[in-house]
Amino acid sequence: MSEPGGIPEEAKVISGAELSEEYPYERRVIFFTGLGHAMMHVLELVYAGILPLLMVRFELSLAEVGVLVFPSLVFLGLGSFPAGLLSDRWDSYKIFLLFFFGSGAGAVLAALSSSVWQLATALGVMGLFLSLYHPAGLGLISMGVRRKGLVMGIHGIFGSLGLAISPILAGLLGENFGWQAAFLLPAALAFLSGAVLLFFPIRIAHHEVDAKGNKVKGKIEPTARRTLLWLYSIMIVLGFVYRGLMTYLPTYFGENVQMGWLSAVVAGGLFASITLTIGGLGQVWGGHLSDRIDPFRLYSRVVPAFAPLLLFAVLFSGYPLVIGMCVFFFFFFSSQPLENQMLAQATPPDYRSTSYGVKFGLNMGIGALAAPFCGWIGDHFGMAWIFYTLALILLASAVGVFRLKAVVRNQASS
Repeated sequence: MSEPGGIPEEAKVISGAELSEEYPYERRVIFFTGLGHAMMHVLELVYAGILPLLMVRFELSLAEVGVLVFPSLVFLGLGSFPAGLLSDRWDSYKIFLLFFFGSGAGAVLAALSSSVWQLATALGVMGLFLSLYHPAGLGLISMGVRRKGLVMGIHGIFGSLGLAISPILAGLLGENFGWQAAFLLPAALAFLSGAVLLFFPIRIAHHEVDAKGNKVKGKIEPTARRTLLWLYSIMIVLGFVYRGLMTYLPTYFGENVQMGWLSAVVAGGLFASITLTIGGLGQVWGGHLSDRIDPFRLYSRVVPAFAPLLLFAVLFSGYPLVIGMCVFFFFFFSSQPLENQMLAQATPPDYRSTSYGVKFGLNMGIGALAAPFCGWIGDHFGMAWIFYTLALILLASAVGVFRLKAVVRNQASS
């Protein structure tokens, strides 16, 4: 039996007695993937929280800032392709260790940079190691826990907390101790997390076995391939919009939401943190529902709402802008566990991390173009037009969903 679009079901009821044998590392998977997801997004967004400080320190325009962070964003995306393959064919646990220690080292290099080119190179190194996280982490969740949708939602909110903490943490550290401190503290936390993981390894096989214990080679069904093609296309659009939003959101808040007792840097980070925290609740909502309702059906309903929600939010300034952005990010982030659940349903275990690597390679790799593109828009037309443009781009995701629904209907009737 399969879900719409050729996506096979994975539902399986197990008893409590079977849990220790079938999911022996479930608690470790939940803990370390949550921790890793939070750390990944803290390090990913450090530069956004101190953007005004970097612009002053290195005498950069908005467009030049986009070029500065471009190497990091490109490697963050493109590195996901080999990361997925390595996770499926090598060892996700070792990939995790490389993620923690490598990204921490990249952050230290960024703090030691004395020129814009050194900083760009260090951010590129950091982005490369950050790219290791998603394919390995989501692959472990898809095979190492019972309620995959709920855990992916919980995993998502840890990532959202990392996104929320990063701008305000970076802003406070940068304002009080210099921009270098905004990189050094997360680097120390990354090294500490890697050290803890060394003592609590996770061993989960990335393949199915038959009754005799022999490895079974899985394959992606042709019907699922067509569904994946359109799903990946939608993810590319959402990844581009995500990167544009994450790069300029704190600065935009700092310009449009005034608090007399806080600087624009700290105020922008604070309101970005509040918005992303509320948005993180959408991940739990989406993940929880995807265990009970077909995730494709939910996905096809929430994605078309993104464009009008974002456009409506940025028509305002002050606190109405913050409220509108909270609503937008709640639904925007709810789509992420739905996507991850659909990818898990569409691919066999030995392609699972690879499928996540393709997802993040495409949406983050192509999404990297959003930083310089949106910077150019902001320099020429004003920062508000960055968000107007992203709202218009989101219309393409709605078109993609309607096309995906047509593919699903054709497959169901054939």
